[in-house]
Amino acid sequence: MEAKILRALWQSAAILNDYRYSPNHWRRDSLGRMIYWFACGDKKHPNGWDVGYIVAKADGGCEEISNMQVEHYETTAEKENVRRWFKNWRTYNPDLSVYGTGQRISPFIGNF
Repeated sequence: MEAKILRALWQSAAILNDYRYSPNHWRRDSLGRMIYWFACGDKKHPNGWDVGYIVAKADGGCEEISNMQVEHYETTAEKENVRRWFKNWRTYNPDLSVYGTGQRISPFIGNF
């Protein structure tokens, strides 16, 4: 991914409210996990991160920058586990929908 896009996504992540952590090097992802700029792509680093999708491509999400965010590796794994659980739940409960609308819902955009 281009450095310009990575920097833009990094800038959109939450800043830590602690003067000891420079916002140029430290941020928080969407679940509040600390991420470290120089640990991008490093799964072994305790604050490693990469770019993830807000709405997974498997759930109809697009590859636009508006659907991307920086995510700690644990956040990515947790979101995938929830997505799989939700998909299995929908398999066994196909007639259930949100408020009877029949709309397909995603557990990551706050609408369930």
